[in-house]
Amino acid sequence: MHTELVAASSSDRPILIGLLDSYLRELALHREIAVGATGSHNYPYLDACFHGPGRYAVLIRRDGAVVGFALIRAPESIGRAWQVAEFYVDPQNRRGGVGRAAIGLIWKRFPAEWELQIHARNNAAIQFWTSCVKETAHTEAMIRNVNASDGRRLQLNFRA
Repeated sequence: MHTELVAASSSDRPILIGLLDSYLRELALHREIAVGATGSHNYPYLDACFHGPGRYAVLIRRDGAVVGFALIRAPESIGRAWQVAEFYVDPQNRRGGVGRAAIGLIWKRFPAEWELQIHARNNAAIQFWTSCVKETAHTEAMIRNVNASDGRRLQLNFRA
């Protein structure tokens, strides 16, 4: 299995929209409060992913096929650490190491202070992210509880 990251361009927008729609439908199941984007049509940062300063959209490929995406925010876009804003691997490609390989490539490409938030009810995501951080981070992650508009989240801060 070969995993690679490819910067998404404007021509990749339809692919990214399809993946984003699937991701947001799945994410809605883990929100405690039903607020936030439910599809690409009301996701406020889609255009910024292609043209905004400090924002990166990457497609995740496994053996040449697109199987997911990541939206990354640099400190200049939010004033804090780097953030994994959105991360998705389609369900058929999970549990095979592609997500772990992709996030490892992202953190290797952008070694810095990182922050990510996980919905408190998303046990699979909590397990995935804490194990990725534990394997990759150069510091132990600081974990704190955050109350967001859509419910409780865990926030992980670490250096990758």
